Amino acid sequence: MKKNYSFLLFVALFLGYQNFISAQQTNDECSTAIQLTVDITCNYQSFDNTGSTTSTGVPDPGCASFSGSDVWFYFIVPTEGAITVNMNNNNGMSDSGMAWYSGNCSNLTLLDCDDDGSENGLMSKIFMSGLTPNDTIFVRIWGYSGDLGTFEICAQIPPPPPANDECLNAISVGISSDNSCTSEVSGTIESATPSLDTNTCWGSSDDDVWFTFQANNDTLRVGVNDVVGSTTDMIVAVYSGACGSLTQISCNEYYGTDSDVFTNLIEGENYLIRIYSWTVATGQNTTFDVCVSEIPGPPANDDCSGAYSLQVNNDLLCGNILSSSIESATPSLDTNTCYGTADDDVWFTFQATNTSHNIGFLNAQGSTTDLMIAVYSGTCGTLTQLSCNEFYGQGSTMVNGLTIGENYLVRIYSWTSNPGQNTTFDVCVGTPPPPPANDECSGANPVPVNIDLNCTNITEGTLQSATTSLDTNTCYGTADDDVWFTFQATNTSHNVGFLNAQGSTTDLMIAVYSGACGTLTQLSCNEFYGQGSTMVNGLTIGENYLVRIYSYTSLTGQNTTFDVCVGTPPPPPTNDECSGAYPVTVNIDLNCTNITEGTLQSATPSLDTNTCYGTADDDVWFTFQATNTAHSVGFLNAQGSTTDLMIAVYSGACGTLTQLSCNEFYNQGSSNIGGLTIGENYMIRIYSWTSNSGQNTTFDVCVGTPPPPPTNDECSGAIALNVSDTCSYMPFSNESSTSSQNIPEPGCASYSGGDVWFYFVVPFGGEVTVNSNSNGGITDSGMAWYSGECGSLTLIECDDDDSENGYMSKITRTGLTPGDTIYVRFWGYGNSYGSFEICASAPSQSTEAEIYSQTTIDPSECSSVDGSILVAGVNFTTGTINWTGPVSGTENNVNLPYNITSLLAGSYDIVFDDGVNIDTISVVLNGGAVPNAPIISVSGDTIFCEGQSVTLSSNISNGIVWSPGNQTTSSITVTQSGTYFVTVTENGCTNTSDEVTILVTSSPDVTISPIPNVCDTAQNFSFTQGSPIGGIYTVNGIPTIEFNPGVQYIGENVVVYTYSENGCSDTAQTIMIVEDCSNIGLVELTNSIIVYPNPSNGIVEIKGIEKNEIESILIFDQIGKLVMKSKGLNTLDLSSFDEGQYIIEILTLEKKSTFRVNIIR
Repeated sequence: MKKNYSFLLFVALFLGYQNFISAQQTNDECSTAIQLTVDITCNYQSFDNTGSTTSTGVPDPGCASFSGSDVWFYFIVPTEGAITVNMNNNNGMSDSGMAWYSGNCSNLTLLDCDDDGSENGLMSKIFMSGLTPNDTIFVRIWGYSGDLGTFEICAQIPPPPPANDECLNAISVGISSDNSCTSEVSGTIESATPSLDTNTCWGSSDDDVWFTFQANNDTLRVGVNDVVGSTTDMIVAVYSGACGSLTQISCNEYYGTDSDVFTNLIEGENYLIRIYSWTVATGQNTTFDVCVSEIPGPPANDDCSGAYSLQVNNDLLCGNILSSSIESATPSLDTNTCYGTADDDVWFTFQATNTSHNIGFLNAQGSTTDLMIAVYSGTCGTLTQLSCNEFYGQGSTMVNGLTIGENYLVRIYSWTSNPGQNTTFDVCVGTPPPPPANDECSGANPVPVNIDLNCTNITEGTLQSATTSLDTNTCYGTADDDVWFTFQATNTSHNVGFLNAQGSTTDLMIAVYSGACGTLTQLSCNEFYGQGSTMVNGLTIGENYLVRIYSYTSLTGQNTTFDVCVGTPPPPPTNDECSGAYPVTVNIDLNCTNITEGTLQSATPSLDTNTCYGTADDDVWFTFQATNTAHSVGFLNAQGSTTDLMIAVYSGACGTLTQLSCNEFYNQGSSNIGGLTIGENYMIRIYSWTSNSGQNTTFDVCVGTPPPPPTNDECSGAIALNVSDTCSYMPFSNESSTSSQNIPEPGCASYSGGDVWFYFVVPFGGEVTVNSNSNGGITDSGMAWYSGECGSLTLIECDDDDSENGYMSKITRTGLTPGDTIYVRFWGYGNSYGSFEICASAPSQSTEAEIYSQTTIDPSECSSVDGSILVAGVNFTTGTINWTGPVSGTENNVNLPYNITSLLAGSYDIVFDDGVNIDTISVVLNGGAVPNAPIISVSGDTIFCEGQSVTLSSNISNGIVWSPGNQTTSSITVTQSGTYFVTVTENGCTNTSDEVTILVTSSPDVTISPIPNVCDTAQNFSFTQGSPIGGIYTVNGIPTIEFNPGVQYIGENVVVYTYSENGCSDTAQTIMIVEDCSNIGLVELTNSIIVYPNPSNGIVEIKGIEKNEIESILIFDQIGKLVMKSKGLNTLDLSSFDEGQYIIEILTLEKKSTFRVNIIR
């Protein structure tokens, strides 16, 4: 029967191999490369890399995430010595790599490697000049990270360099009388080469072209229009002087159409313009128009006294607007009290028809759309600023407290100090509707309570024209546009929130209160984007509760609409407590045929203390009876409000549980639990990691039975590796392997168990290589080498990815002692399981006959152990061995290795003679005396708090055993009370250290009550909210005796209270809000900062702001949990975050920007 299975497996593999061979591409190897036709135009031809394999004998090219499946082409270099090979996506391969090689297929030299150089999406393109005509160039094509499919490719002779390739041949550009650029000149960088003139501007001027103009004015605008082609990221530099002796006037980078104004030009002088692509990638074909134009005079409303009159709209629709521009505007006589640089401000005026007006601009276009708008009362020369805002493209602000019939002034200018801006825009003054009826607590709108969580019944709401309430805000954010709602509790818990938020902002705060207007007690405070809800517990049925909703921002004039919903959760699940744990059927394998469904909906904190991390405020319980000494315990199919779940496994009974494992998994996951007792019951606790209430996650629990561990699961069962001249891989597997007992983690390759063991004997030369390979199972491994014996190992080296076989491990060591036994520990990266291959090899040795001592055992004075010498040799046949020393002897007809036994301590001369060759060695055996007693050093206090630890270290590391615990490492970490000592054994003799007593005490119960919000202008005060009294407060990590709000960051401050007692300490913390009580709040901008790329694979760049301007960066996940907080960065590394949408808030001293970024892999 076994033979039949083997035959069927052979047939299946053979047929699969035949199918594989038939699917290979004809140009799978360099030797079968297909010739590309070289033409003066790009004539794409279609090919495919499906079924192709990795080329043999050719190193990885080093770009575009090469992982095989490459195909080959070649071309003959034309007489011009320059050529471009370009690729295109034809709905097959979407992301490619390309490499060029010179030489022949048996001796290739890499010339260039490209990832995304083509203008065709993520495809590849290489241009090279200076090649030798008639040479053969090989082209290697592959899909990024193994992408497969069809693609198009062409080989093209580029056109000759443009006529203005050098400074001396610069093309003349006429001066246009205005910005219509009637005298512009067309240009291209295609086939352009580096100029003789040194480049003093940034970027790579390997494709620069030149233009010249004669100034007819001291001020002119110079720029480019209609930029199209392979790149639009262009550098434009302007020079005075002559070719060869140029003086740079400006150096600018433009993305598409852009320009700058140049002043202090000398009329009649000639100036030079140098234009090139920023990128170092060759073969760019961008075209553009160069324009030099005169600057018009200042507009009529350039000063306050010439302000244009604005018509006030009777609503917010901007039916009446006034178009204007800042082109040629100059600084005004009136001092600027708003920020930015008012060097191009223009003025407008309107007469108030209401106490509040919405004032702003829209349709901004031109050289910049980053504009400032300030509103003033008073008259020119005696102005009082009412508002100051920065907007991008469009924006408006609500100005309150106006006097009907009074005239007000509006000043608009560009934020930048760069001169020559030509922005146009439309100005609008709107009139808001009156405040909503529920603007104050006393007018709260009633919200019907749903019988479930489906939000069938909702109450609509809006922030339009809402004002600040009389009731003090104890939640964060700025409640200057809050509205109120009320509901009557029908349950002790309700889910309170909003949905369908739309309008000027969707970043809303929602707070729930008990009590009556004027005497409210806050129950919850949350920030949500677009929609969100929170579970409010501890309600009294029949009582009325109040809900306050407002925008987080302090910017006025928000018009957000939303729907308010109050839902009723189902009762807690029956397995909400340990005593009600659901039984889980144990599977006979790992296939999870039997599962038990679970949910966190309405779950509450359990009576049993949580010893795992995360917040177990919604834990549920399961139980299983062990049918094996090891089980795989986990969950799968997690769905709902969060899939970030904690799972802990315990032995014991409810109330007296002992934690066996604690793990965090996303969506699904499991861990192997060993050391179980068959027939015993074990408990499983599952809960969400987050502390946010109201989670509704569902999941399936599975307990599986792994196969038995492999024979080499522990060091004592290590399998011998044969050391040969070449690497001869042998297949093995670590399936069902467990963590090695009493051996420290090796310290590399994300070790977390699942290891197996091997050993080899060091050959005569003392050099050995152990290599590993993936054979379809483990694809990423770790390997560690140890000297010594299984009970007393010493780490030699630990390796992660040194093998040439992908992410597998490899270690090579020289200078090893011949005859020594080296143990090899092997595992899958991050505890992965599967098959693998491993081999041990050593360089070929000399043919000279030699003997050596392979192993020795010293005799002992403390026991009956006799000494021995195991003699090994190379290139000997059967012969005679002779030894002389304290014990002498001779043995004939010996085949090496040979063990000489019953020896005493002393020096021995050993001779081996096979009649042809003879060799002699000397070996010394030491006598075993009583070793010195170990000395224990203590790193830390011997009396400490539970949850802490102390490290005990022995000055002797080999042959030791700690008590209690039987650990054999030189140091141990102690977390429990007890008396500890260490025993050393050498050659059968033992000695014991002095005892060290450790006492572990309990932590105090430390709390801190909420701290009310304070103004940054408030007086210094001391904290009193911590309990028990007598501890230490820190604010944002800084010890604080007396808190001064005026010197702290405005916004959230983390207050930590630490109390110590009997050698133990514990902390509690809360958030204290310091409010900005100055006249000007944060300005929220919609486009002030560029965050890219979006979507992102995890690395996010922030552009448009300097690092030192960033005061705070806050990152929230989709449920509003703060997951990262930083400052002073332009690059964010989110690569450890799960896929999904995240909210990034970037704050400066005066601004705040909010972005949504999608993380994808």
